[in-house]
Order: sequence, then C-alpha cells, then structure tokens
Amino acid sequence: MTLQFMPFPWQTLTDVQSFPDAIAISADGDEMAFVLPAVAGLQSRLYTFDTTTGTFSAFAPALQLASLPSWVLADSFADDSVSRLAVVTSEALVAGDIDGARDVYVLSQDGGVALVEPAGRPRNEDVALLALSGDGNWAVLSSGRDGLVLARTDGGDQTNLLPAFEAAGLALDRFNRNTYAAISDDGSRVAVWGFQTQGIWDRDTGAFTDLEDIADGFTLGAGKPIMSGNGQYLFFYASNAFSERPYGLVRIGIDDGSVDYVFESTFGTVDFSVSDDGRYVAFATGQPDLTPDDPSDDATPQDVDVFVRDMNTGALTRIGTDPEDGTLASRYNGVSLSLSDDGTALLLTAQLSDVLDFRDPAYGSAYLVDGYGAWLPAVLGTDGGDILDGGPGNDVIRGLGGDDVLRGFAGNDTLGGGDGRDTLVGGDGDDRLVGGTTDADLRDVVFGGAGNDRILGGHGNDELNGGAGDDNIEGGFGVDTVIGNGGNDTLTGSAFSDLIFGGDGFDFINGGFGSDRVNGGTGADRFFHVGVFGHGSDWIQDYSAAEGDLLVYGGTATRSQFQVNVTTTPTAGADAVQEAFVIYRPTGQILWALVDGDGQDAINLSLGGQVFDLTV
Repeated sequence: MTLQFMPFPWQTLTDVQSFPDAIAISADGDEMAFVLPAVAGLQSRLYTFDTTTGTFSAFAPALQLASLPSWVLADSFADDSVSRLAVVTSEALVAGDIDGARDVYVLSQDGGVALVEPAGRPRNEDVALLALSGDGNWAVLSSGRDGLVLARTDGGDQTNLLPAFEAAGLALDRFNRNTYAAISDDGSRVAVWGFQTQGIWDRDTGAFTDLEDIADGFTLGAGKPIMSGNGQYLFFYASNAFSERPYGLVRIGIDDGSVDYVFESTFGTVDFSVSDDGRYVAFATGQPDLTPDDPSDDATPQDVDVFVRDMNTGALTRIGTDPEDGTLASRYNGVSLSLSDDGTALLLTAQLSDVLDFRDPAYGSAYLVDGYGAWLPAVLGTDGGDILDGGPGNDVIRGLGGDDVLRGFAGNDTLGGGDGRDTLVGGDGDDRLVGGTTDADLRDVVFGGAGNDRILGGHGNDELNGGAGDDNIEGGFGVDTVIGNGGNDTLTGSAFSDLIFGGDGFDFINGGFGSDRVNGGTGADRFFHVGVFGHGSDWIQDYSAAEGDLLVYGGTATRSQFQVNVTTTPTAGADAVQEAFVIYRPTGQILWALVDGDGQDAINLSLGGQVFDLTV
C-alpha cells in the first residue's frame, strides 16, 4: 500500500524543527509525543499531538527545559492519554542534580518531575533506561556500580537483578556495555539480554529462566528485545551462527516455548515494534521481495522497507512510499517505528533517500499510518458522498472526503467521517465516533445510540448526541451543540462558545475554551471550570443545589478568593429572580453565571476535595 502521510501541522510550531529526535505513541494511537530540536542551537522541546483535535501541546511547559541535546524518549505512556513520559537526559531537571551525568526522569503533564535512580548511586555515574513498563510504574535501569535494577518510578521498591541472574549460572557484563532489557506492561516479567546470555526474570518468584530452557538455539543479533505488553511473547532478531535456527526476527512464547518467525533474513532489522498482545509486528528491513509489491530489487536492494505482520493470520502488509503503480517515488533511509499497543496505528520517522536537501520538507519527518484499511479490515468511502453501513460485529468505517452517512448498527464500532458534512450513527454498542480531524472538516451530526460511546466532533460546528449510556463527548474546534441524553455523561465543549445539555443522569460538564451555555438536566451534575481566562464565563441555566449540582474549580484556590454577585440580566430567566455570578476575586473573572441563581438556598463549590457553600 502507499504510505498515507498524516498532515502534522508542523507550521504551527515556530520554535522547533519538524524531524523528531525521538517519538512515542499512546496505547490507542490517538496521541503521540515528540522530542523536537530547536530551530537554532542545541535545545530540544517536548511536544504532544492529539489526532482527535489535530493540535500540538507543549508537554509540561512549566518545566522551562533548557539545553537538551541528548534526549531519549521511552516508547511508553502511562495510559491512553499522554499523562506521564520517561526521558533520559544529562539536563538537571530537579534541584541538586549538579553532576552532569545522564539521569532517568518521569515527567507529568502537570509539571511533576520524578528522578528514578538506583539506591545509593554515586555522583557522576550515568544511568541508562533499558526498559519502561507500559503502565509507567516500573523501569529497568543499568549503572556501572549496581549493574541492573528494577525500580518503581514513584520511588518505591527496587530489586537488583544482577545477583539473581548470576545465581542462575548466567554471565552478564557487570558494567552493562552490551546489555538490553524488555519488560511486560505490569512489570511482572523482565527479559535481560547479554552477550550469548539471555534470561527472563519473574517478579512473583524472583527466579530467572534461561532462554535455552524455553526455546534452545537462539542468540541475540542486532538490536534489543521487545516483550509483548501481556508478558506472553518475546521478540528479537536472532543471528544463530552456532545453531541450525535460521536468522530472522522471531517471536518466542515464554510460557509454551512456541517459535514463530516474523520473517527470515540475514539482512537484519533497522527497527521493530509490537502490539500489546503480540499479534501485530511493525518492522523495517532491507530484505528484498518480502511482498510482491516490494520494489527493492528494482532499485537498491538494501534500501529499507517498512512492513506490518499479523502473526495470527500470517498476512504481511508493506507500508510503502511509492505509488501503487510500482513506480519508485522515494525510498526509506533511516527509520524509527512505534506501533500503538492496540496495533491500530503506526508512528514512524523516516528520511527519504531520494531527497538530498535536509532543508526540504520532503527530506523526512514523522508520519502516522492508520492501520484500518491497511493491515486491519475497514469499510472505506471515497472523496464523494457515501452511505456506508456496518454489520452486527465490531466494524471500522471511514468516510474520507465528501458528505457521508455512516451507520455502525450493532457492535462496538469505530466510525470516522473525515472531511465534509457527515452524519454518523453508532447504534447499539460502545462506539467510537469521530466527525473529522482536519480544518477542512465541516458540520457533522453524530448519534451515539445505546452504549457507552466516545464521540469527538473535531472541526466544524457539530451536533453531537450521546444517546443512552455513559458517554464521553468532546465538541472540538467549532461552535458545537453537545447533548448527553441519558446516562452519567462526561461532556466537554472544547474550543469556542458551545451549547451543552447534560440530560438525565449525573453528568460532568466542562465548557472548555470560550463562554459556554450549559443545561445540566436532571440529576446531580458537576460544572467544571479550569480557572484560566481563556475558558471564559459559563452560563448555567438550571443550577440546582437541591438536586446535588456542584461547581468544580480546577485550579488552586481558597474559599476566601470567591464571591457571588447578583443582578438581573434581561431575558436570562425569570424576571423576578436575579442571576448569581461566581467571581474569582484575584483576577475579577466571572467563572459561572447561574441563571436565577439568587433563588438558590445554596451555591456549592468544590475546591481541593472540599465543598463550600458560597452563600454562607
């Protein structure tokens, strides 16, 4: 297939270059992180990108990062959202770090910084991050003195793995010059790789198992091993000079000793990445003729190609940069890969070998490939107006361009309208519905139907209906109408001035940027304001303390910093009842305007887990 270059809006970032030093992708493929070099000097910046909104955000901007020429970004997130990232740098990110050695840090989006290091580590000793668990809680570290340590990233338990490794009769370079590691998502299994020595450590038993006792005849070739997130499989490139095993990228079943080759080759791999369940493997290699559409033998045989293998079916998909007619347009040169944990999206960086000027935007950058319609099945539309229906199962439907009608019916469906004025109907099931992700998208109308749906309007002035179930709805960019209907919904207006209706249930409503108009509906609803000026003043039509409604402030403040003013606003509500305006006194900003609020016996505000009645 031809590589679908996702149009990252690099032009919106004026302080950095568009070729990342390091990349990572979230478990569901919706968010990604980049370490981007500055336009001038040796500085680097850490940015995240949200595919549902199409925007970059500076990660933990309060850190005020300085010169960072040697970042390593761990290919791991704490969850589906970009909340924690692990980095390795010689930059001092905490007070007292003055020795200039390389350190491992876990960064939080809220600006939190945690230094992760072996206990008793002396100054001036570099620490390497060999592996980070998918849940973000465990790190495998190496250093010259202690050798090999499994450490909790929150500063809790640490285990020195080297003594147990050596007690099992396995030799390992104590200074870890050629040591690699891999870890399961929950940190319960760790694979350790040294020269002609491989073993797997189990946290529950504290014992190492030699790889020879699982599947004999393997030695590690180029690159590091990767463990599937579920801890069931180990992947590595095998160069078996002293056995009858063929060379190639191999998958070993840790529990059953199964051996399956992703591909056999003496060319090795440039990079590879695997899904959490070990089913999908993305890899880059110079091996020619792996698929019929591989044109490597028509040009330079050792030029790199990118592939995705489905280990369950054996299907192999080539992710090519050349047109479908086989004419060579460009070739990969350097490649780095990151496959989402669920196997639905591939993030890669690549230099294209037919573009020689590094200042040319086509020289290379980061690209995102949607797995649906490539190595995953999908119903695809055209650039015109399509009517596309799913079936009783879990369907993936992409409308692409044009004014489309997409209907998922039963099952947990994923519907993407693409550009144009689209109508999306999820039907029964826990569906994921996305109106459009580019600024060319227009007004979409979305119906979630029954089930706990995730709805993202994207660009355009959308109308989004959750239907029955506990839905999560985000308006995105546009003046949107967001309707929760039944269930305990989470509703976010996002950018601009939105109209939000909670409906029945205990809803959480965040107007987002702009001054929004909100009706919580029946039930005890929570109305959130982050406390920044850009989020405007939200008008709440039906605040009722008697129903249990609550105002929630997202910043840091005290009760004394809030006051309530009352006045009459023409046409806002009952003429005889004044509106109540909740004001943050340090800035004078009106956060909430409660229609007929002066008629309430209480106006309850949540601050830091405590509730205060602002009328007292």
